Amino acid sequence: MQSKKVKFSLWNLADLMSGQIGLTEKDEKTLAELYAKKQSYKDKGKELGKTDSNKIAALEKKTANNELNSTAKKVVRQKWMNLELGRRPKSIGHLPMIRKGVLNEQAGIDLVAEVYPEFGFLVSEDEPIFNDWLYGIADVVCRNISLPSLNYSGNVVIDIKNLETLDGLLEKQNTRDKIDPKYWAQLQGYGSLYDAELLVIAYVLTDLPPEMMEEGINKIAWRYGGHNEALGNEAYESEVEQFIKNNTYSDIPAEKRVVLKIFKRDDDFLKSVQNRIDKYARPYYQELTDTWSKGRLELIDLI
Repeated sequence: MQSKKVKFSLWNLADLMSGQIGLTEKDEKTLAELYAKKQSYKDKGKELGKTDSNKIAALEKKTANNELNSTAKKVVRQKWMNLELGRRPKSIGHLPMIRKGVLNEQAGIDLVAEVYPEFGFLVSEDEPIFNDWLYGIADVVCRNISLPSLNYSGNVVIDIKNLETLDGLLEKQNTRDKIDPKYWAQLQGYGSLYDAELLVIAYVLTDLPPEMMEEGINKIAWRYGGHNEALGNEAYESEVEQFIKNNTYSDIPAEKRVVLKIFKRDDDFLKSVQNRIDKYARPYYQELTDTWSKGRLELIDLI
């Protein structure tokens, strides 16, 4: 695939942007004003003050720190291996929270719809969407809705995060000012793809899916020598009872099992994403292609 056409998944966006600083539009305006001020002082035979000089140095440092770091390069290499050689990175779908999220996506959507009817009838998206740089598929997109309490009208993207434990829910309830950088970047990308200025991460606590519940009970039984040996064992039955209770949450009111984190789309960030892909990620992808095509490689500069 031509490097100029390579698009990146929103799931890896935070890693692709890691180490990136760059300048926002506000930064660029400030730097231009400071440069003009510095030139004006120079024309008068004066030197710019220490405070303004330090501001220029800090902004110039941000400008310089825009190349791919090792984490971002790994994202590009994995994309290259997938597209050019058909090799995919190790799946994380086996992780409990990821697996529960996949199996319980609809249950999570239904829970959010029950607690927040103002979002309207919620239906999961079923087709990925693309632009010139990114691709992904959101869990839910509310189109052209009005939210008077937030003074907002337009599209809203909701990303459902099924929490693994009650402790995880309590943590989210008490850290409303903190957003996981990976999820934040992912939602920013969705905001671009779906033309949504309002973005929502919905942390939900749903019952453990039946297949995962059964697997958990089987693991407990294995420690007691198997189901036949475990039957009638009070310690085994007590442990199974507690395991089921720890992973069943329907006795907790629905409104207590949803935590929303709501934030706006950051267009400055999205412009920096486009810049990083165009100026750094795609050229590195092409570099990988060019190097691979050379055949035998001799790193004589290391000798």
